[in-house]
Amino acid sequence: IRGTNFMTSQGAPVVATVNIGGKSAAFQVSSATVLQAWVPADATVGSAVVTVVSTAGSVTGPSFQTLALPPAITTFTPTAAASGSLVTLTGQHLANATVVYVENVVAVVTANTDTSLTFRVPDGVAVGSRTISLETAGGRTSASYALTVLPPAPGVTSFSPTSAPTGDTITITGTSFATAINVEFNGVPASFAIGSNGTSIIATVPDGATSGQITVVNSNTRTNSSGTFTVLAQRPKVLSFTPIATYVGQPVTITGSSFTSVASTGGVKLNNVDMTYTKVNDTTITATVPAGATSGGISVTNESGTATSTYSFSVTQTPPTISSLSSTSGIAGDVITINGANFTNATAVRVNEIGRAHV
Repeated sequence: IRGTNFMTSQGAPVVATVNIGGKSAAFQVSSATVLQAWVPADATVGSAVVTVVSTAGSVTGPSFQTLALPPAITTFTPTAAASGSLVTLTGQHLANATVVYVENVVAVVTANTDTSLTFRVPDGVAVGSRTISLETAGGRTSASYALTVLPPAPGVTSFSPTSAPTGDTITITGTSFATAINVEFNGVPASFAIGSNGTSIIATVPDGATSGQITVVNSNTRTNSSGTFTVLAQRPKVLSFTPIATYVGQPVTITGSSFTSVASTGGVKLNNVDMTYTKVNDTTITATVPAGATSGGISVTNESGTATSTYSFSVTQTPPTISSLSSTSGIAGDVITINGANFTNATAVRVNEIGRAHV
């Protein structure tokens, strides 16, 4: 503070007190025209009047602007966080902060006291080591170390289809997939490709996967789907059948794979006509040629799909059967009646394999 008559001509100080904004300030008289004063810790922020009181009276100087104490950051937690996450600073005079920046991007403050300040990491900050700084009326201050900004956590919104066998591909829809490093089906890693917009992933259901949640992983977060993906049995395959031709009511052995998950009924057809069948094991089914069937492919269906043989099964005519004769003896030329079934397509009648009888 510069002025006059701060000392007597003999060099003795005459100043008794110095007030800044009505608060008593510590001071030291340097000369008759200069004295130093320290702004009181409890001084009100804003415009303040400086008053010097001496033994001869008091004098008021020009208006003085008292600034808020600059904030001092001692630490913050966590030291690594993704956009949208909360970070809490600890230190002194944090209530004086008017703006919080993360690498020059303004952050939203959610709580603030003199010794603690919590803010949300803003969107738009590049991943990596980024400086935190606080702004007050008195300027801007930075932390002594930087916040590590992590990639945003992926979000799984949906997936389609919701069930499939291993080896099939599904589409996962969500957010922040650009930094994904792994996709898992109930904990089993899968091969995948990220869509160009970062909101979709095409993943292949891996061998060994079981039904459960789908997980998308980035460098710092694992995000599980809310729904469950169902791993289905492999689609069946029909490799062969034997015989390749027979008539209604006769057995057929079908060889292939993934037969265990075939339903007990309705899962095996001959040219779209249901067959009765028994699952012997995962690779073998025994079936019966059904009435009304015609020649065509044999198909097997399980929960994942239908497989049809690459070649046709031939349904042959049912051979005739004889149930009785009107006479069990006779001479050449006698007429007898033969009773039985499936005579429509008969082409010959033989007696003891000799000759051909007249019908």
